[in-house]
Amino acid sequence: MPGKRSKKKRRPRHASDTKAQRQHAESRGGEALTVFWMITAMATLVGVAASALAALLRRFWMNGEQGPFSLTMLPGVLLFTALVTGTLCLILIPIVFRVRREPPPQTVLWTAVLLGFTPWAALFFIMLRS
Repeated sequence: MPGKRSKKKRRPRHASDTKAQRQHAESRGGEALTVFWMITAMATLVGVAASALAALLRRFWMNGEQGPFSLTMLPGVLLFTALVTGTLCLILIPIVFRVRREPPPQTVLWTAVLLGFTPWAALFFIMLRS
């Protein structure tokens, strides 16, 4: 039937389109700050793991010999990076709680706290060993 116009199909309303759902949505700033907080936590985890791996490589691969300067300094630089990101992660915790409408889950919170303190604990044990 060439003369008839086709009707547009209406999109069904999803549960995510309800007014109650939109009221509980986080602000863009809260979402951005939460993402930044989680990125600092993950960067801390990667920094500590890479520092430990570099220290093991230096210890077992070089066998006490004097190696390249970059290889001897790598674990310390990675640990310093983890210290900075871990401290930033700990500083962001109260700010995230203040900005978000709903607090993050307790598991996420305690994981971030643990990750934030991990490089400080590693530094403490390195200082005890020296």
